[in-house]
Amino acid sequence: MLHHMGAAVPKDLQTRRKMKRIIDLGLVLLCAFATTLVVSLALPSADAPVLVARKHIEAGHTINADDVRVQLIDAHAVASNAATAPQQAIGQVSVIPIPSGGGIPKQALSYVPELPANSTVITVTVAGNTRNLSVGDSIAVLSAGLPSSHESGTTSTAHPSRRYHAIVMPSDTPTPSVSSESNALGENDASLTIGIDAKEAVEVLSLSAQSPLLAVTEPD
Repeated sequence: MLHHMGAAVPKDLQTRRKMKRIIDLGLVLLCAFATTLVVSLALPSADAPVLVARKHIEAGHTINADDVRVQLIDAHAVASNAATAPQQAIGQVSVIPIPSGGGIPKQALSYVPELPANSTVITVTVAGNTRNLSVGDSIAVLSAGLPSSHESGTTSTAHPSRRYHAIVMPSDTPTPSVSSESNALGENDASLTIGIDAKEAVEVLSLSAQSPLLAVTEPD
């Protein structure tokens, strides 16, 4: 009995068929990608609110409603630490300068410190750079060694140095009508607003009127 066998498919024909299937699959994937891209471009990008400075905000300034505004930007551009609503900033203090139109990061904000009872707020002249001090820092205010003359006027001694505990306050904190009659600020001097015991404030102001004070951060 004779058996009929199908003719063998040439190897080059098998290769061409395999390549065609690969090309067809590639075209399908390409079309799917192109469709997804067109749809994504057609859809509007999502916006999200961020809080920005309406004007330049100095370090140490207590932020109010006129200082900030909400702006909508691409949601993908919003930093995870960005303030997004006015209530997150109003009433707090900026610990760094914030430029007009700049975003406001949460870590740039600090609460106004609460002063102990019987404390007052004064502004004093401090020798040296105060940029390393932030609102809420506990500091020691030291007299700078004031010269004082004997009655004869022939010799002079140094005023005994004293140490006062204080808290750095926002620079725009209202101060009592009594103010320091300090000399004009020198090149390395700065104005510093501090919360201090009311009884010591008078003496500190008296010292500051004659010579700048020194302020150092107190250990926790």
